[in-house]
Amino acid sequence: MGEAQEEKVAYHRLLLEDGTMVEGPVVVVYRGGVMQTFYPLEREEAGVIWRGGVGTPHI
Repeated sequence: MGEAQEEKVAYHRLLLEDGTMVEGPVVVVYRGGVMQTFYPLEREEAGVIWRGGVGTPHI
């Protein structure tokens, strides 16, 4: 079986599982539908899908 593909999605904010709201914009890196990491979106970035709104650790 192949490895799950990485997907980068940008949101206005990110709601973590512990209830913490991370103000953005932020890029969330998902693999297999599960958040691997996130970081501030500081400039236009190739390969990032802009969804806006509030993101979560799971797609």
